[in-house]
Amino acid sequence: MVNAYRKALQSLWTGVCTVYVRVPSPTPDPATGRTVWAVEAVAEAVPCRLSFETLSETQDESSAAKVTQSVKLFLDPAVPLPAGSKLTVTQNGVTGEYVQSGEAAVYSNHKEVPLELFERWA
Repeated sequence: MVNAYRKALQSLWTGVCTVYVRVPSPTPDPATGRTVWAVEAVAEAVPCRLSFETLSETQDESSAAKVTQSVKLFLDPAVPLPAGSKLTVTQNGVTGEYVQSGEAAVYSNHKEVPLELFERWA
């Protein structure tokens, strides 16, 4: 039963994502002595699905409603998502760069990850 549910759920995943992390070079830059960072993919072409939700909230009746968008990623629970990782997601012909914005909710058949738009490496 679990396999049938997992297959049905994953049949909805029309996107693919790649997970990137920053890794330090084993030797510092000889000119500056600073750590050199490289970007490395830890998971590539992983089937997934992005879900968007528009949230509006008002403080009182005299102000305009503040509208925000919540982005959630659904993917296999076995996919590694280290803290601070960057995700590139392509769905419906559109590619976006995101970063994990909170703890992933892990279920037996999928993982739900709240995302924010990627601005830069911390």
